[in-house]
Formats: sequence, structure tokens, C-alpha cells
Amino acid sequence: MMPIKFTPKYQITSELARILVEIDVLKHQIEALPLTPTIEYLLREQEEIQDAQPYRNAPLSIRNEETKALIYMPPDAKDIPDLMRALMEWMDAHRDIPVLIVAAVAHYQLLTISPFAAGNKKAARILSAKLLHQGGYGLNGIYSLTKRYSSNPEAFYRALNCGTSPYYYIGKPEADITPWIDYFIRGLAATFNETLEKATELVEMSNRAYVHRGLDLKQRKALKLFESFETVTAGQVGKLFKIRPRTSSKLCKEWLETGFLEMVDPSKKGRRYSLAKKWR
Repeated sequence: MMPIKFTPKYQITSELARILVEIDVLKHQIEALPLTPTIEYLLREQEEIQDAQPYRNAPLSIRNEETKALIYMPPDAKDIPDLMRALMEWMDAHRDIPVLIVAAVAHYQLLTISPFAAGNKKAARILSAKLLHQGGYGLNGIYSLTKRYSSNPEAFYRALNCGTSPYYYIGKPEADITPWIDYFIRGLAATFNETLEKATELVEMSNRAYVHRGLDLKQRKALKLFESFETVTAGQVGKLFKIRPRTSSKLCKEWLETGFLEMVDPSKKGRRYSLAKKWR
């Protein structure tokens, strides 16, 4: 019997190359943010744990949960050790190609082999995450691929189902897996983009919290008004604190003098205040 070889077929299209560059840009933008341990903790999702388990020794079929229709039939159990060995050899021999592509291919092939009786999707995520981490795309674990690749099972299996047959031995080893790589890389780009947005928001919140340390309790409470209104009146301040109009006017005058507020409209009837730039 000839040794099993793993020779995936795929193309790096111009669009795929553009997304790879986009991921690098997003990576550098995230790394440039002043992320504190607290912010990283808030971003980090529950880490996946996969207990060591032996390869399956029985047939496995992936079916639609409702209709029970066959989605995919992985290879026979007897071929799993050789297929896994071929995958590891391919990863070791292709360290010169972008790690994002290696992670996509490894994720695909482990799912294609489905070496375990259960937990193959989790095992594939852990493998690709490990490769990304080793290749410099780990970002200290502040993102996860779990939600991205489990939120839409139909799109996931449609991208994974490269070839014309649901059976591994009919066309699967020779299939062009470009559609899967495109799906994986686009998902990673979207995940990095969401991570950048969340991280930026948390950094801004942290910066505001640091600046607001110089405010007293009333002033901090007054900030709530400016979350809904760009400018406010003494009457709105009085309503917030349930104080009389004269007292609220006096309070606004004090805040104006101390630099907490800025005058927007000085007229007596329409007098309005905005939050000083320092506290925004």
C-alpha cells in the first residue's frame, strides 16, 4: 500500500491576497492599542479545553439534525493515523507559506478527517488557533473563532463541502479547497475587525474613567445627562438631582467656574451648558 500523501489544492486569488493584507493591518492596529490586563480579560472569551482522546475506531457520519440527510461521510477509521500523519508532515514542510493559509488548510483537513468520535469542530478550532498563535496572530488570546464558525452552520458546511460528493473517498482528497480558505480567511478578518472595535471602545472607556477620577459624585452623576444631551439647562440639572431652580442655577454657576461646564447660550431665558472638553 502506497503511503498516504496530503497535497491540498488551492489558489490565492487577488481578493484573498487583499484580505490577508487587511488582517495584517488589523493585527498591527490591535497591537498598537494600550491594552491593560483588565481590558484583555474583558475581551478574552472562555478558553476551550479539549481532553486528549484516542482516534475513533468506528464509522462516523455527519447528518442534518432535522432531516437526518447525509451531509458528509469521513474516511474509514483504519486510515485515520496515516491521514493525520500526512497532515502533520504537510504542516511541517510548508512553514514558508503564510501561517493564515496553513491554519485554514489544517482546520479544513482535520474536519475532513474527523479523527475523533466527537468534538472534531472544537479540535479543529484549537489546532488553527494554536497555529495562529505560533505564527504571531494570537493577540494574547483576546479573540475566539468559536462564535464565528458556529453561528451559521449552513454556511460553514457549504464552505467545507469542497468536491462533488459527501463521501471522503470520492473526490475529497483531490478537491480544490479555495472556497473553504476564502471562508476561513474572511471569517478571521471579520473577527479581527470586531476585536479592534471592541478593544478600541474599552480603551476609550478606560481613558474616560481615568480622566473622570477628578470629578466628585455629583459631577459623575451629571455625566449621565450628557450621554443623552449635547447641551443642558439648569432645569435639567435640577430635575436630575431633585433640587430647586435657584439651587440648580447656583450649582451650574459653580461648575462653570471650576471648568466642569462651558457656557453655550448665555441668555437668561435660554441659558444652556455643555460639558467641558476635558471631561468628554
